[in-house]
Amino acid sequence: MPRTSPIRRWALVAVIAVVAAAVAYYIQVQVPDIAKDVQIRWGPFDAPKRSVWTWAGVCLAGMAVGLPLLEGTRSARAATAARVEAVDAEARRQEVINGVLSPFASLLGEIADLDRRAGSARARLQGEAKTVVLAGLTDLLGGAAKVRATYFQLEDGPPRGLVEKGTYGRPDTPRRAFLAGEAAGDAALSAVDQGQARYWGEDVDALPAGWTGPKAYRTFISAPVATKGHLLGMLTVDAPDPDDFTEGDVPSVTLLARLLAAALNE
Repeated sequence: MPRTSPIRRWALVAVIAVVAAAVAYYIQVQVPDIAKDVQIRWGPFDAPKRSVWTWAGVCLAGMAVGLPLLEGTRSARAATAARVEAVDAEARRQEVINGVLSPFASLLGEIADLDRRAGSARARLQGEAKTVVLAGLTDLLGGAAKVRATYFQLEDGPPRGLVEKGTYGRPDTPRRAFLAGEAAGDAALSAVDQGQARYWGEDVDALPAGWTGPKAYRTFISAPVATKGHLLGMLTVDAPDPDDFTEGDVPSVTLLARLLAAALNE
């Protein structure tokens, strides 16, 4: 069930408090005019009408004062919990990033030390680097059970396109290629050619042409895998819910895409 926004909660509390205060005031004004000897009988309940109205006014007055206090306390606790959660999330993010960067730095060193003629050894280390990046992204952004990271390699064709060369995480079958001449392919190629990282959340209208059909994901980030002089491909990460990623996650994806480019560059 969707959560009520803080503004709506406070508006509801304010309305209830104002109504309660108004009714309490009206009751207190009317109580002197209520006969003391009039009884209210309802089942086992038997009390003077004047007493009933007096206590009703007291309760409503307490509600008018107490509800805002309770909501303020609840909001303060929620804010504290949110701050703690944000600190824990950032600590987790740093832990994952460090867990990716440390082995990746070692792999980059090994790749750099290889003779360019050592093709099989280089390919093996580059494959390991790709796995480290893809696994690190899924862990960083929510876990392999939900998140899927994919590397698409740029191929000249014809047709020119981005072809899937590795995936990790959620077991949905990834798209196999983005090809020139297709709406989705042209949009993806345009993004990597311009060096653009892109984020798409719940707003389906913001998706490029060709990407608006039924998808197994509702949040998506892509970043070009490129060095200063060479475009190698595209790194993507997606998840099934619209709030699984935010635009604040784009720099992390971009950083790992650049590191992957350094490992894959010949």
